[in-house]
Amino acid sequence: MVIDAGDDEGAGDCFIDATDRILHVAKWKANGDEAAFAAPMEKLWETFEADAPGWKWIAVARDGPTWLAVMLFSTDSDAVAYSEILAQAPALAQGHVVYDDAVPIRKKVAAKALPPGALLWLYCVEVDKKDALAEFEEQLIRKLDKSIFGFAVTKPFQGGKRLSFSAIAATKADLEAYRTRVLNPLLKTIPVKTVPYDDIAPICGYNDAEPEDGDCRLSWFALLATATGFFQHPPSRRPPTLLRAGGGDDAASLWAEAARLRREIAADMEAMPAPEAGAAPAPAPSKGLSVVLPIASPDWTIADTECFFEPRTDAAAELLAIDVPVPCGVILEERDDKNGAPIIVVGAVGEGSNAEAAGVLPGDILRATTAVKQQMEMPTWQLLGGGIGRPRLFRFVFGADLDARPPRTFEEVLGAVASNRMDQERRPAILVVERPAAPTREMQRRFNRSDATDMSWMTMHMSAALCAPPGFCWQQQSVVNAAARLSRLAPMQSTPDTTDGWKGNTAMPAMAKTRPTVAAVFHDATHASYPVAASKNTEARAGHRAHADADGVGPGAADEFCRGWC
Repeated sequence: MVIDAGDDEGAGDCFIDATDRILHVAKWKANGDEAAFAAPMEKLWETFEADAPGWKWIAVARDGPTWLAVMLFSTDSDAVAYSEILAQAPALAQGHVVYDDAVPIRKKVAAKALPPGALLWLYCVEVDKKDALAEFEEQLIRKLDKSIFGFAVTKPFQGGKRLSFSAIAATKADLEAYRTRVLNPLLKTIPVKTVPYDDIAPICGYNDAEPEDGDCRLSWFALLATATGFFQHPPSRRPPTLLRAGGGDDAASLWAEAARLRREIAADMEAMPAPEAGAAPAPAPSKGLSVVLPIASPDWTIADTECFFEPRTDAAAELLAIDVPVPCGVILEERDDKNGAPIIVVGAVGEGSNAEAAGVLPGDILRATTAVKQQMEMPTWQLLGGGIGRPRLFRFVFGADLDARPPRTFEEVLGAVASNRMDQERRPAILVVERPAAPTREMQRRFNRSDATDMSWMTMHMSAALCAPPGFCWQQQSVVNAAARLSRLAPMQSTPDTTDGWKGNTAMPAMAKTRPTVAAVFHDATHASYPVAASKNTEARAGHRAHADADGVGPGAADEFCRGWC
């Protein structure tokens, strides 16, 4: 039986509007201890039926430390509500998300009950050419045979260049037969760019809520010997957590400001006197530095657009758009430019970090970054029906000039960079940096100062979302005297943060106006009260070494930090 997600979507539903169901496919992996990750994951799926609003189909698979899941929801708001539950799941303290796609579907097939030993297959393909996947999608369904008894394919997404599907079969031989007979020949008909994921794992939990889908019943079964009672306990009922849009509309205000500036420029150009006959044309003004960026229009469609920036340095400089996977691994510093205006500079790049691999250098001036925010999407059909829209995540370019109009704060820029972690497509952050002619010499001069009595040049803030080396905890500390001794900022509230298997604590102190501020690093989360100064001053380092010994961290920690970051 084939269910069209836009006409009649299953027995008893009778959807007559154009609402598409949402197929949510995801992969998780344990950070280390497989068993420690499995226990909370089992509890998460035990209560799925009670916690997930509007669910219609669920299959969960496990292969050692790796977990796969395909979930089908009636509406986008139902999918968003359960995504919020997943984001807050205790299991993510022991593991991390490898990929996570939630996309409208067009077709679903479910013809038989699930036999023991069945396998779940999650597959995604990306093409170079937009709108090249329409026929590919249709043929995936048309050429199904009886060996594939659970199948759902998404509509093309990410600008029409990606498509994913999930398939369920009794044996791996059945899946490989479908790959050989159907998938591989179809791949030759499209301009394949990459295959973002291709995963197969044994199913450990399955449920289909649509009565007319064969003999499926509302019951879980366990196939894992290590999962005693897995999916067998009655689920505890708790209300689902709904994802709500945050306050403010920064993107809209930026567009309004841009429109106002365009009107002013057009008016100024109209008011300019016409050139006299025979007069030599005036030289064209320099547009400054330029770079091509994916700019979002008011309807959130994306187009590559050339953007111009006024240089912030005296010397010749270049503007670069650098793709940096998150976490980036950079320290950002707030300084003043040649005219005394505030700018954000890369103070240091973590050794072995993603930023170092991407080519970010100390001394680079951050001019813009991609950011991800939650925005209310308001389709016309939903508003006519009395709805208020639905929250979705959008990616856009966020300016990093602190003296922009309206002005920005250093913390807002940090938050914009950190928000790239929310990107469901797991794209790298784009950092737009202005690179002076010789940034390394300037930064080397600043970081090799032997005089620590005047540290007014340093105003540094840290965020674990930006730089989270394994096994480290970061906090912010304030320099209070000439010996560069540190005092703790209060109140200090640390929140767990796990990104790509790197776990750290992001300290969120009350914003202190004391200058200067310096980043401190802790070598072990159990000694998070011990501050290490970012100073090469001999007296200060001796004092910090004594403090380290007193707190039990051990000698040499301060030396290692100073060598790595000062």
